[in-house]
Amino acid sequence: MASVSISLDGSQVLHRWQLEMRTSPILLTLSGQQYLILVPIKNGTRSSVRDLVGILNKTVVDPSQVDVIVAPPSLHLDQVQQLLQRDIAVCAQNVSLTGLGAFTGEIAAEQLVDFGISWTITGHSERRAYYGETDEVVAKKTKRALDLGLQAIFCIGETLEQRKAGQTLDVLTRQTKALAAIISEKEWERVVIAYEPVWAIGTGVVATAVQAQEAHQKLRQWIATDVSATVAERVRIIYGGSVNGKNCQELIRLEDVDGFLVGGASLKPEFDTIIRSALYEVVRRVARARGWKLVTDDKPEGKPSVCNIHWIDVPDILPTFKTLLQYQKVNHFPGMANLACKSKLARNLERMKKLFPGEYDFVPRTWILPFDQYDFQQNFNSEGESQRTFIVKPDHMCQGRGVFLTRKLAQIPRGDVLVAQQYVARPLLLDGKKFDLRIYVLVTSCSPLRVYIFKDGLVRMCTADYVTPNADNLEKRFMHLTNYAVNKHSNNFEANKGDGTDGTGSKRSLKWFFAWLKEKLPDEKVDKLWDQI
Repeated sequence: MASVSISLDGSQVLHRWQLEMRTSPILLTLSGQQYLILVPIKNGTRSSVRDLVGILNKTVVDPSQVDVIVAPPSLHLDQVQQLLQRDIAVCAQNVSLTGLGAFTGEIAAEQLVDFGISWTITGHSERRAYYGETDEVVAKKTKRALDLGLQAIFCIGETLEQRKAGQTLDVLTRQTKALAAIISEKEWERVVIAYEPVWAIGTGVVATAVQAQEAHQKLRQWIATDVSATVAERVRIIYGGSVNGKNCQELIRLEDVDGFLVGGASLKPEFDTIIRSALYEVVRRVARARGWKLVTDDKPEGKPSVCNIHWIDVPDILPTFKTLLQYQKVNHFPGMANLACKSKLARNLERMKKLFPGEYDFVPRTWILPFDQYDFQQNFNSEGESQRTFIVKPDHMCQGRGVFLTRKLAQIPRGDVLVAQQYVARPLLLDGKKFDLRIYVLVTSCSPLRVYIFKDGLVRMCTADYVTPNADNLEKRFMHLTNYAVNKHSNNFEANKGDGTDGTGSKRSLKWFFAWLKEKLPDEKVDKLWDQI
């Protein structure tokens, strides 16, 4: 067996995996879910909550890598929403069984929705212990939250007495069974299970990684048998047993741990370590499936890592690139921002369009704001309105965040770097819906340029029927934006049960798409399209 290793690097934390190469093929099934970190905030003053939010705002969060959610007391929901960075979601700590009306002291799901809250906790161990919430009450609260479009973090856990009596699995399955009895498989997509070993919270007893994995694994196996194999595969089960900067690295490597419920550690600088431990979920799953081992990197500054593959995600990789040895590989090339940054990509496409107008006539008219502001304003009349529709995107965001359609100049914020394009108003539709194609390529060398294209890919579909843009539908994101991160929250989103080749679901196979296209067009036209791609 040959020994190979891979390093995993964030801007602060560096890890390395040790790999044993095997001669037999290994088939991998990767979950599309990403890790989730929940931070409940204890009851406190406006000042203490503001201080905690200040700490959280200093933490760099990439929502395409990890979901970070903060749950303040209900009195502070509005305060936290206003102060917290937009890459962190806000969650309620509780939701009532009742709706709007004369229910003094209760917090209705309708009120949370009105506040713009999309998450709520149900069944937290303190509510079960102090307020006597039964399994049935917690299940009904969760169901009500789901009915109103919220996502629920459903808490379960056993006491020290129950653990000593060997009742852990019985308690966890009993609590989960109450919810499984009243929600559908579709609704499970908006549920996260938070396992709280109550016996390891504030008792002085420390839960080990082995104990955490055992509880998560057995619960997932029970879900696969008694609920649904699909639910078992997709549901996220996060761990809430005194997580801190020291044990997070070990816990996150566990196969059935999909994130953390973080308590007091969130008040400390080590919270940044916890966040970074949850990055690169797909890479970790591949590593586990191939037998790679994650170890700490302690290389001196300016020296190469002792590894074969260096997985890095920092803005400037040139220092690392310069230290690479001949046999080492890295997952980025220097200068990739020229393609990954929207404004730089737009500028490069405009340059190519001027040099090769025939080959680049597929690019819609594009403006980089505020640099092209004067030219862009010529599309609007003296009242700042236009007959054309423009799609505007923030320079550095992803997953559809911050993207909007407009015909009014006043709706475009000043000061931010934005990319504006004339909206393609007559796109090809699939089942009456707008879609896009995601093509995967591998670049192994820039000089000489060597690119491999994957012959399959994804068709990402909107979840609302397309209507030509008008003043009344510009805000309908499920109709205009094809991003999975947007459409997965639609009630019309259809998860694929297979590999996307059967012509159903909101994500489909690229091979299926070209077969579908050949039913509509002559083969030579479809083949020409692929050649152009």
